[in-house]
Amino acid sequence: MIHTTDGRYVKIVEVLPINFLHRSASEQRNIIYSYIGYLKIAPPELQIKSISKKADIGLYIEAVKQDIEAEPDERCRMLQKDYIKLLRSVGYREAVTRRFFLVFSVDGRRGTESEIAATLNSYAQTAKKYLYQCGNEVETSDNPTQDMVEMLYLLLNRKTSATVSLSQRLNQVAEWYIRENGEESTGRIPVAEYFAPERLDFRHGNYVIMDGVYHTYLFVPSARYRNRVRPAGCPFLSMRGRVLTWTFFYINRIRLRLLSALEGESG
Repeated sequence: MIHTTDGRYVKIVEVLPINFLHRSASEQRNIIYSYIGYLKIAPPELQIKSISKKADIGLYIEAVKQDIEAEPDERCRMLQKDYIKLLRSVGYREAVTRRFFLVFSVDGRRGTESEIAATLNSYAQTAKKYLYQCGNEVETSDNPTQDMVEMLYLLLNRKTSATVSLSQRLNQVAEWYIRENGEESTGRIPVAEYFAPERLDFRHGNYVIMDGVYHTYLFVPSARYRNRVRPAGCPFLSMRGRVLTWTFFYINRIRLRLLSALEGESG
């Protein structure tokens, strides 16, 4: 759980995707109806975030090489070697991994920290129940703090995270603190140090340079896109670009007004 400077508490959970385009028309329709059912009872404020990054196919190529060594048929080995050539020529340019997240938030004025934590956990459990009907799994972790740090590290350090793992970054930060402040300072390292970019440049009006990568941010208001789209519209959006990050902001204003009214009466 993250406590932001503006008084909100935030919980992020990862959702494992399905290949929607490979489902039959009836399966796609059922998935959409199940998803609509979730949105009807979803929290009043919800973010759906997708993060894309260039995939590392080196391990996959090594696995294919091991298969070649164990393959007795010479013709199959030739096909596997051609497959490796294809991966190297196309995969390094086009291979992309995508991760999907749900972001829940609660105003800090809505209760004690333990009450808010219980509310956020209930949001996550409800999402897990309803999205399971869509074929998705909501990942639960024994160490949510580490998972959240890893996600923020990936999001804010697009260039560095491709070559430096989170565990290596943790060691680097500890070494910096020991060098600057002594060994006893490692027990007082703020968690934000582990995922904060080493360099940020906000001097330009149309873009931001973060970790050596140029970022631009585009906003599409709800009145500027169609209310009715084809079922596979979102998968096509998620496949646009190798380093594209997109976020849907879902706000149920009726539920927000109802919650405010109930809190006013109870207060």
